[in-house]
Amino acid sequence: MTAGLAGLSSMFILRQGICVVWNSFLNSLVCMPLILLLGQIRGAYLGGSILTFFLGYSMMFFKSGILLSAYPFSAVLVLSGFDMVEFNGAKSEPDPLLSLAGIAAITALTGVLLSISGTGKSEKAGKNSKISKRKSGAKR
Repeated sequence: MTAGLAGLSSMFILRQGICVVWNSFLNSLVCMPLILLLGQIRGAYLGGSILTFFLGYSMMFFKSGILLSAYPFSAVLVLSGFDMVEFNGAKSEPDPLLSLAGIAAITALTGVLLSISGTGKSEKAGKNSKISKRKSGAKR
């Protein structure tokens, strides 16, 4: 017991710490497609923050069905062991396998966005270096 608080033990702190780290990792994974899309647009940081807040907040309205489990922001909480029935008054227990499928879909989308964004930049970099070589050769 730390600081005289009942129920606070080192095992409790360790378990909750692991839960927080896992939740943070999954949240960053869910937000990654938005970061990849809006990070390439100049000045879209505020819009991206507002959109992420709206998408995260909208999970409060899913009380049952597929969206309660598969929606990526609520899937993070389900996979972290968060009690969705108590948290948002869900009418049914969420399905962890469906939550895993939602996270897998977001991971696949992130992979596609990474492959698309990496290809365009490497082609542009190659073209720019060729153009700069031609310009420097022409000046001499």
